[in-house]
Amino acid sequence: MTSWKRNSATILIILCCLFARAQQFNYRSTLDSIASSGFYTITITPELSAHLKTDLSDLRVVNNKNQWIPHIIRYPHPEKVTDQQTNLDFSSSRDASSSTVLLIENKGNSLISQFFLRLKNAAAARMTSLSGSIDNKTWFIIADSLLLSSADSYVKDENIKTINFPPTRYKYYKLTIRNGGKDPLNIVGINGTAMPEADGVSEVEENPIPIFNQRDSGKLTVIEVNQRAAYQFDQIVLEVKRPAYYDRLVRVYFSINPGILQTWQSTPIEEFTISSGRNLPYALSLAKAKRFYILILNQDNPPLQITNVKTLQRVRQAVAYLEKGIRYQLLLDNPDAKAPEYDLNHFHTSIPPQSTTLHIGEIVATPVVSNDARHPSGWWIWLTIAGIILLLAYLSWGLTRDLKKKNEAI
Repeated sequence: MTSWKRNSATILIILCCLFARAQQFNYRSTLDSIASSGFYTITITPELSAHLKTDLSDLRVVNNKNQWIPHIIRYPHPEKVTDQQTNLDFSSSRDASSSTVLLIENKGNSLISQFFLRLKNAAAARMTSLSGSIDNKTWFIIADSLLLSSADSYVKDENIKTINFPPTRYKYYKLTIRNGGKDPLNIVGINGTAMPEADGVSEVEENPIPIFNQRDSGKLTVIEVNQRAAYQFDQIVLEVKRPAYYDRLVRVYFSINPGILQTWQSTPIEEFTISSGRNLPYALSLAKAKRFYILILNQDNPPLQITNVKTLQRVRQAVAYLEKGIRYQLLLDNPDAKAPEYDLNHFHTSIPPQSTTLHIGEIVATPVVSNDARHPSGWWIWLTIAGIILLLAYLSWGLTRDLKKKNEAI
C-alpha cells in the first residue's frame, strides 16, 4: 500500500474523531445579524440557563465556520453598588492523589463570587475544582474545571490570581488544586469578594412560574416545586397568606427520602429562615433543578398557607466582539465541556460597560445527538468505531504486504 493511501486513511480517522467531538454540544440557537462590528451582549435568559451548567462552562459563541469566538461572563449591576473584599481563613492539606486541598471558611456567611489567591511567584499552572458545604461534611460542586494560570507578570516575589465562580453562600469552600504529581503552589493568603444582597438593587430575572403542591405532615410542611424546565436559580420567594406572624426554619432539597423526618435530618442544599414582614427574595447558592423540595419546620404552630412560589436568578451576560456581516450562533449543553481560556478574560476592564443586546432565536436540538445529554444517541459512535477498526485492519494488511514484497525483492 502506498504511503499516500496510509496518510489518507489516517486523516480520515482523525476527521471521524473530530466529528464525534464536535457533536457534544446538544443544543444551539441563532443570534441577531450584526449591523456593525463591536462588542455585543447576550443575556443568559432562564431558557438558556436550562441548557447550561451553573458555571456556564458549556456556553460557546461560534461563527458560520463553527469557530469559537472569545467571550466573557459578567454580572451587571448599578455602578453605585460595589462588591466588598473580605479576608478568609483557610487551611491546606495534601491527599494521596497529589492534590492540594484548601478548606476556606466564610465566617460572615457572605454571598461570594470570587477568590483572590496570594501566591509565591511560580511559572506553573494548575487545574482546580471548587465545592461548597454548609456543615463541612456534605459537599456540593460549584465549578469543576477552573484554571489557575501562571502569573502574567512578576512583582517582587508574590502575585495574585483571581478565581471567578457563580455567586454562592456556603459556610465552607473546598478548593482542590490538582498538582499531577508535581510540587504544590505556595499559597500565602486568600481574600473573597462579598457581593451585594438581593435587595432589589442587583438585576434579577424571574423564571417562569412553577407548579407546586403543599403537604402538611406533623410538624413539617413539604412543598414539591416543579419548574417547566431545569432553570437555574439563586433566589426564592415564598408568598404566605396566613398566619399574620411567623418565623420558620426552611430547608431545600433536590430529593426526599421515604420518610419526611429522615429527609429533614439529612443535609440540605440550603437552609434559611422565613419571617413575616419580609417581602424580599431569600438568597440561595446558585442551583439548577426542574424539581426540588422545600421543607418548613412548623414546631407546634399551624402550617403556613403558601399561595405562590417563585424562583429567580441574578442576571448574567455573555459579552463578545462580533464582526459585521458574519452570522453567529450559540452552542449549549455539553456535560464534558470545560470553561474556555480566552485572552479576553485579561481585558475585561477595557470592555464597555454597556453594549447592544442581541436577541436569541429558538433553542433547537443539534441534529444527530439525542436531546438527553446524559444518554446521547450511540449509533453514529459505533459506526465510527467500526469504520476505524476496518481502516486499521486495512492498514495492517497493506503494511504486511509491503514488507513481504520487500523481503521477496531481497
